[in-house]
Amino acid sequence: MHLKRNTVKKNGKVYEYAKIVQSVRREDGQVTQEVVKNLGRMKTEEDWEWAESVLEAMEREEEVPEIRDLEVKGQFEYGGVLVAGDLWEEFGVKKAMMDSVEDRKPEFEFERIVFLLAVNRLYDPSSDLSASRWINEKVYPREDVEKQWIYR
Repeated sequence: MHLKRNTVKKNGKVYEYAKIVQSVRREDGQVTQEVVKNLGRMKTEEDWEWAESVLEAMEREEEVPEIRDLEVKGQFEYGGVLVAGDLWEEFGVKKAMMDSVEDRKPEFEFERIVFLLAVNRLYDPSSDLSASRWINEKVYPREDVEKQWIYR
């Protein structure tokens, strides 16, 4: 098996496509190439690196799933949380929160909880209990944020 690069010119533009092919001998003795997997259009060098990794996985006889075969069971809210975190720091809210509890020693990450509650109000405004569920299920499922921290 090897990676085959196809180049197509259409309307003055050049498009590249990748296929994984293998050589096979037909009944009449002629050797031809059989397409094992179409990888689609390759736009960047990263696409070609990905195509190489698919070929390597197939050569190791690993199962390479098709996107259409994948099932999304859960989705996390990382994008908006990351952007909000950058704004939170850029406008000095994080520092202000940390300064406000500097002399106290809260038993939990006070600033982080306030931040997550603020982001929750942007995503899905609701009760504190619902915010607790949102944080634990959609944002930080591996870190258990206790309900009492949110109520405080």
